[in-house]
Order: sequence, then C-alpha cells, then structure tokens
Amino acid sequence: MTIDDTDPDNPLVVYNKGHFEHQMTFFIGPVNFYYQVRGTSYMAEMNTGDSNYITPFNPHSFTSRDADRLALIIAVTFEGDVARAQKEMYLLGRERGADRFYLDASNGARAQIKLQHQHMRTEYLQP
Repeated sequence: MTIDDTDPDNPLVVYNKGHFEHQMTFFIGPVNFYYQVRGTSYMAEMNTGDSNYITPFNPHSFTSRDADRLALIIAVTFEGDVARAQKEMYLLGRERGADRFYLDASNGARAQIKLQHQHMRTEYLQP
C-alpha cells in the first residue's frame, strides 16, 4: 500500500497486534515504518540501508511512500533463548509452578508488565 502522508494515525494504515518474537527489519526503497508505544502511534521514514529492531508485543506496520519505486522490507524474527526454554517449561507443567511464567499474548500490555515483573524477580527486585 502507498501512503503519501506522514500521519501515524492514518486510517489506511493497519497495525498488527505485535508478536512474541524480536524482529530486525531491513529496508529497501522508500518505506514508512509505523509503530505504537503505550497507545501512541509514530511513523519513521526509512530508506535503502536503514534497519531497526522491534521489541516483542509492539504493534507495527509498513507502507510505501512512492508507488513508482520498489519498496521492500526484510523482516527477520527470532526468539532468543525462548525456543530452548519452551520445551523445558512444558515439562515442568502447572503443578510445578510453570504457570508463573505464562504470558498471555492476547493482551500485550498485561504481558509486558508480567514480563517486567518476572525480570525484576530474577534480579531480586520486588515488582
């Protein structure tokens, strides 16, 4: 889709809901990168050679700025240590307390807060 303005709240821009994976994005051509942080929308004009990192659970979207020029993204998503730990968590099960680490991704804000609390407990800081 081509958008010719810089309004991050343009109704034609459809944001995803964010996702669990980390994402590195590489840009080719005139691409608008849209993202939301705590309910506020932003837009950055990206060009060939630009890249960014998107943290888990942050809604985002992309559009082209020029219908006559090639505009692409290369999105590389990765899980970090989660993939290895995921099987171990399944083996623990609820009866051993694994549900303390469960993040409900259907509510990104709640999941972020719970994740921050988990990190604080790991570092011996009370949330």
